[in-house]
Amino acid sequence: MPPVMGAAAFIMAEFTATSYLTIAKAAFLPAVIFYAVLLAMVHFEAVKRNIPLLRDADSTTDWASIVKRSYLLAPLPVFVSMLLNGYSIMLSSFWAVVASMIVSYFSRGSAQTPRRMVETAVTAAYAVIPVALACAAAGCIIGIITLTGVGLKFSTLVVLLSGGQLPLALMLTMLTCLILGMGLPTAAAYILVATLVAPALVDLGVGLLAAHLFVLYSAMLSSITPPVALAAYAAASISQGNPLKIAVLACQFGMGAFAVPYFFVYDPALLGIDVTWVQVVVSFITAIAGGVSASIAMLGVFAYRLNIIERLGFALAAVLFLNSDWRYDALAAIVAGALVFWNLRKGAAEEITTGTGS
Repeated sequence: MPPVMGAAAFIMAEFTATSYLTIAKAAFLPAVIFYAVLLAMVHFEAVKRNIPLLRDADSTTDWASIVKRSYLLAPLPVFVSMLLNGYSIMLSSFWAVVASMIVSYFSRGSAQTPRRMVETAVTAAYAVIPVALACAAAGCIIGIITLTGVGLKFSTLVVLLSGGQLPLALMLTMLTCLILGMGLPTAAAYILVATLVAPALVDLGVGLLAAHLFVLYSAMLSSITPPVALAAYAAASISQGNPLKIAVLACQFGMGAFAVPYFFVYDPALLGIDVTWVQVVVSFITAIAGGVSASIAMLGVFAYRLNIIERLGFALAAVLFLNSDWRYDALAAIVAGALVFWNLRKGAAEEITTGTGS
């Protein structure tokens, strides 16, 4: 999520010979769509389970404390503004660290004493080592792939198995990325799949940036996809739950992350590259509508529970929204709108019949 993305975004900038600002712009709308669909999934799950609204007078946000400590966020705009002005990632990071040191002295509690500086350096080193080792291992794998020509053969294999059909190639690519990304940090997983799989999508006519974002999304999803799902084990240790059940629920709630890559491959306007703002707005709205329609179809509830025909109708609307042609979008909007109207009317009629209405 821009403006400060993970390490993989900086690696992508090197791989694609694209500026970080361009990648941040391209990744912004897909990230917003993912969060919007995730919000819809949580909402419809709450409707499905009849979870009431929580109104706790003691749960108000302590804005005074937030405002008082807001100066600690100063390094963030320093980092972003330097990137936007064309400075290198290393130099921007250096001055962001300097800014962090300066603002720490605004309060006695956060001031960086020599002992705290050492502790900070040690903590930073521990945080960097796992990523550095993973990237080093991935670099060895990339070297072997390059020297043996396996990467070219792998891309050719994906093209051959898909028969040159982009939908099948995308599904095979996502499956491959899910397998290759299992157990790897995001940066290392991206390096691996960007070398092995992304060229196949480029060969099929997918834009370079769209192809790399597609494999990045797909590789990231391995952290919640069974059977490995490392993030699910971390969540299970906190919630004392079953890792497999958590992974399945995470995949259900993370459906937007599975769907969003297909949206921006079929509709590059979502990446904001060489298009007008009108195209971007229309694509953004239809992508969210498609994701919400898919959420409704998966959970089987809107304002009221759906029958199988209604669920299939919302699934059809989601597929139609996937296409960038405005005629398909219009048809999808009609289908989804009719189903929403029918669900509200049917539910209201049932409440009147059962006497539960107000």
